[in-house]
Amino acid sequence: MQNEEQPVAKRRQGNLVEYTCRLCGDYDREGVFYAFLPFIDHLIGHLCLEQLRELSQPFHGGNDEAWYRNPDTFDVIPGLPPYEPDSLPWHRFLNKGEKLLPQAKVFLPDIADWLGRALDSIQPLNSILQSDVLVAEQLIQLSQGLSPEFQEQREFLLKPEEKLKDVGTDPKWPRRRGRQAGFVGESMAGARWKLTPSTSRELVRQIRLNPRGPTLRILNIRQERYWWEPQE
Repeated sequence: MQNEEQPVAKRRQGNLVEYTCRLCGDYDREGVFYAFLPFIDHLIGHLCLEQLRELSQPFHGGNDEAWYRNPDTFDVIPGLPPYEPDSLPWHRFLNKGEKLLPQAKVFLPDIADWLGRALDSIQPLNSILQSDVLVAEQLIQLSQGLSPEFQEQREFLLKPEEKLKDVGTDPKWPRRRGRQAGFVGESMAGARWKLTPSTSRELVRQIRLNPRGPTLRILNIRQERYWWEPQE
């Protein structure tokens, strides 16, 4: 399959990581990213094009863009921008009450693991055995102290600062030493889609109960977890 042997991520000079879509490759550099979250959004877009019925009938539209004809209603969908959680043109595919597409849910465990890797580097975190207002403030301070290697994770955690504080006061905070980094990662994974920490954790739990192999193989990804970790 195209680009199947190409590594998903490679570590470049310093802290720079290069992510390459195994469908697009790096032929025209449109499939190459230097930040994790835009890369994930790119993969979500691929899955949507493969799985959403509304996008199953593409045709050439204005400015030679790909437009789509809904096979059920015959409505025409003009060219879509690249997928982003806050992109209004993509919200038309959400069912009533949904905050994120099923194609986005697939990657919540990866975002949780990606955050967890960074949070594991904060030694004091996994020794916090209770949640309270002081812990909420401490989470902010600890996240601010993440090393430059984890700059993107630091910005992610601190952008929805109130959600991170909610995690610090969560009554489900783990009392067992060593589980705190994973708990925070799972709680914050859905923050881009405005999910509450508890909803984010529950969705991560549900997705991990069922192997994602068939879905990930659409993207030429063979590993179930940590497939996004950079190779030297």
